[in-house]
Amino acid sequence: MAGKTIDYDIEYIEQGVVHKIPVKIFFVSHRVRRDYNSVVADMGRVQRLYDDITYNIASISALKTEKPKDWKDKVKEIEAENEQLALDINDIAESGVLERRNELVIKLLKDNGATDKRIFDPESWEEHIDPSQQIEILELALWKDLNTDKKKAV
Repeated sequence: MAGKTIDYDIEYIEQGVVHKIPVKIFFVSHRVRRDYNSVVADMGRVQRLYDDITYNIASISALKTEKPKDWKDKVKEIEAENEQLALDINDIAESGVLERRNELVIKLLKDNGATDKRIFDPESWEEHIDPSQQIEILELALWKDLNTDKKKAV
């Protein structure tokens, strides 16, 4: 059984003009559900690493303002840590997490009969569609049958 249906408008932006691409999602395959968890785990690791970098930047700013004993050495240590965190982020990105996320959304949309060629082109997801929409589409799809908000799931 397919369950509830979600209507979603993908906002495709081209030369400053927003085009809405309507899609319906009524089916979520086991593969999409399984692969979603892996993609979200990797993206969660990236977010935590970015959060650590942000915290470190604030710490550097505080050290430069307060100038406690050995503050220059501490700044160098934190900067080295940030370099390693950035390398860790690159490692995750190079593992293909963004491509896997693109493939997952495209598979979901194909499975549900979407036909607009723009959403099947990975370049479109890189250049014309806000990446937050990918996660939103996946989350809405995965939780659609548990959603009681009649405005989002019909």
